Amino acid sequence: GVSLQNRYGIAGMHLRGAKSDLTAKKSWFMFTDEIYCLGAGISMSENRKVETIVEQRAINKGWYVDGEEGTAKLCYEVLYTNPKYAYINEVGGYYFPEPCKLATYLESNFSYSLYFDHGRAPQNKTYAYALLPQMSLEETQAYANRAPVMILANTDSVQGVFHKDLGIWGVNFFGGGTCGTISCDRDASLMCRHS
Repeated sequence: GVSLQNRYGIAGMHLRGAKSDLTAKKSWFMFTDEIYCLGAGISMSENRKVETIVEQRAINKGWYVDGEEGTAKLCYEVLYTNPKYAYINEVGGYYFPEPCKLATYLESNFSYSLYFDHGRAPQNKTYAYALLPQMSLEETQAYANRAPVMILANTDSVQGVFHKDLGIWGVNFFGGGTCGTISCDRDASLMCRHS
């Protein structure tokens, strides 16, 4: 990872399963009001289900997906195709910049889960979402409509974004590659600000 001006930062991870052959590349891009989360190369040969958890917590105040209030039915999975945003009362918002399949589940103890289901034995799956801490429902909706961050790459070798409002590039290279006009020949984390 790396930081810029002691205010912005990125982190990267090459995930390898401890008790499976699950692998993935993951990156977090931390800006003023949001954290962009990218995952790529999500693969496993074993016939086991793989999920990426966006949020999991005990709640009692309700949630929304694309403005529709979530069901309070216990032990019931709800699937959403290509949602634009989600929101949990008194927690914040979540923005989904690319088409995706999202699931929600409410446990019997009112533990709420929001996640991507990559299926069994996934091969080269990806995800992309932004955490919007403490934003209101209205602010989350406005953010989703404005989308100030562009995803430049999300592969198992390069993950990068550009924040249009801040003029900041962030790139994680896993073994090298090219992201826009930036190239690197090895593992590296890079941030730069254009002015």
